[in-house]
Amino acid sequence: MRVLKVAALGALIACALPISAAAKDKDTGNDTSKFFMFYGDGLPPETIRADLAYCMELAGRTGPAPQGTRYSTAMGGGLLAGIADAIAESVEQRRRRDSSMRTCMGLHGYSRYAMAEADWNAMVKGDQPFERIVQFMTGPVPTTKRLPQ
Repeated sequence: MRVLKVAALGALIACALPISAAAKDKDTGNDTSKFFMFYGDGLPPETIRADLAYCMELAGRTGPAPQGTRYSTAMGGGLLAGIADAIAESVEQRRRRDSSMRTCMGLHGYSRYAMAEADWNAMVKGDQPFERIVQFMTGPVPTTKRLPQ
């Protein structure tokens, strides 16, 4: 009976986890750790394409976060661990990828500018996002806030 109570409690908490995790990661449109773009500072498009492709390839290799052992291996704890890790993994992968891009592009000398969520989504989603990013990086200097590398 106790095992069933623990499993029921675990299921109840599991149902609540996606809501609270999504609320913490809610996009405000002003989150510069998520919504930013690099600027080429007068570099030719060929150089920007090569640097961007190189950094994107490196950032894609960051892989998932190591699986944690935060919870007991008991039935309820194992269930919670699996659910929590599944929720946190995609957020952690995005953070690692963004951090890798900031580091790589910063080492190549690119400046980073804040971007509104809607503008960022329009640029990276749809057909040929790579070319739209290159066009942005070779265009006029952005008028948004310049961010630290």
